[in-house]
Formats: sequence, structure tokens, C-alpha cells
Amino acid sequence: MKEARERLDQQIEELEKEITIGASMLDDVTREEEDEVNSRKTVEELMSMTPRQWDISKLGTNRALLKRLKETKEQELIFPHGRYLMVPQGSKLLSPSGFHCEEEVFIKPESGCLVDVLPRSSNMGYYDFT
Repeated sequence: MKEARERLDQQIEELEKEITIGASMLDDVTREEEDEVNSRKTVEELMSMTPRQWDISKLGTNRALLKRLKETKEQELIFPHGRYLMVPQGSKLLSPSGFHCEEEVFIKPESGCLVDVLPRSSNMGYYDFT
């Protein structure tokens, strides 16, 4: 768990530096420019963006990612490596920002438990991380 928190701190620090550099290069961005970049949805519209518009887009994306990473730090995380996670039927596991689901780091569900051995019968579903 400590390693996960340290990793998040490192990702946040690197992203904050990148945002600072990007913002200093684009210090005169107007709301209209941001709205123009954010309104582009189709491939054709995206491909017609200027280098400045791409930089504005990257800055906005980085700010959104930073917000999600900070939210992840506030979440209680679980690391079910080598165990079963029993949860109510239909529950979904969420992999937080900063981690891939293959890394088996998840936001702790509202209810459930980690077990080493599955019970003979249960009305709960489970995820197998063994």
C-alpha cells in the first residue's frame, strides 16, 4: 500500500511540473480558446487543430488527470493479490486513476471481504485473484 501511495505522489509531482511548464508557455489562453479546443470532437476537427490548440488540449487533459489522481489518493485501496474478493452479486471493481486493472489495485467496494478460501455456498459473487 505504501508503494502505491508513493507511486501516486510521484505521478502527481511529475504532472504538476508538466502543467506548470505548459501553463507558462500558454499564459495568455482565453476562455474562448479553451472552449474552441474542447468543442472539437470529430477526427477531422481534431486533425485541423494548430500546435497551440494541441498544447491547450494537452494542458486541459493533464489538469483533468491531476484531479483524478488526487481523488485516487483520497480513496481506500485494496490489493487482493493471491486471494478471493467476495462482493454482493453484480458489484463491479474499479481500478483507480494511476493504475491498470492488471496491477490488481482497486478502490475498496462498499461491502465485501477478502478471503483465502471460498465458502461452500454463498449468495455473494467473487473475483478470483489467485
